[in-house]
Amino acid sequence: MKDDEKRYPTVIELISWGEKELSAGGLKNTGKEAEILLSFSLGIPFKLLLTGLNKQVFPETENLYRELVKKRKEHYPLQYLTGIQNFMSLDFEVNEKVLIPRWDTEILVEQALEMLKKLDAPRVIDVGTGSGAIGVSLAKYHRGSRVFALDISLEALEVAKRNAFRHGVEGRMVFLSGNLLDPILNAPDYKDLKFDLVVSNPPYIPREEIKNLPRDVQQEPYLALNGGEDGLSCYRELIPAAKKVLKSGGYLLLEIGWDQAENVKEICRSHGFHDILVFRDYGGRDRVISGYIPEG
Repeated sequence: MKDDEKRYPTVIELISWGEKELSAGGLKNTGKEAEILLSFSLGIPFKLLLTGLNKQVFPETENLYRELVKKRKEHYPLQYLTGIQNFMSLDFEVNEKVLIPRWDTEILVEQALEMLKKLDAPRVIDVGTGSGAIGVSLAKYHRGSRVFALDISLEALEVAKRNAFRHGVEGRMVFLSGNLLDPILNAPDYKDLKFDLVVSNPPYIPREEIKNLPRDVQQEPYLALNGGEDGLSCYRELIPAAKKVLKSGGYLLLEIGWDQAENVKEICRSHGFHDILVFRDYGGRDRVISGYIPEG
């Protein structure tokens, strides 16, 4: 057979192969993941992939796809392979330097937007911004807001900046590096500013439990997972610091672990927060906690 008559594998054949490989690796949703990896390899929108199931795939693309499937079979995160995670109906760049945004965290953003909707030009701090998913989403959906995105990792901040540019909100965001709220509290330009909202998805996995997490989650940044001995270390430091930067009438909004609500509520109460509420995620588990600084 001549080279120009050679038959190459079709889209449907490669999807079937990928699904079997991923299943052999003990993964779930293998058909969907195989399709995502093939559409990424082909450089086409996912929705177009299934319109050409009998199209042949040329060797260069096939080799890329097989390599991606091999990595995913070893539980390397899918989002790190494609470099994209959808969050709040927006696509965010992600890589090994940032935590992969979860859909449950959308509860945090939705509650923040509800709190901000009566304010024309709120000032917001996103502590531990990572990819910028929370802060960028708030800036995108509340067009009067000014968002300060903080992270201890300079590499994470670079990802967050690119995501701000991707969604056209870079002009209303400030990116600062440092631990928790230190970049605000210790900076002459910002230490006297007061904010309407402090929002954060801090590390809250107890240190000894990290080794029991799914293999793909363990490959995310350790600093973004490690909540100290009991998972509450960041809350103990962040909550009193948040009180210093919030204006009267300001809100604190935090993501929490499913079993941490009572402990975090108590920390909030002990530092003068009122009207403490807990919001559940799509699975019915405690996921977000809010507190309020009384006016006056």
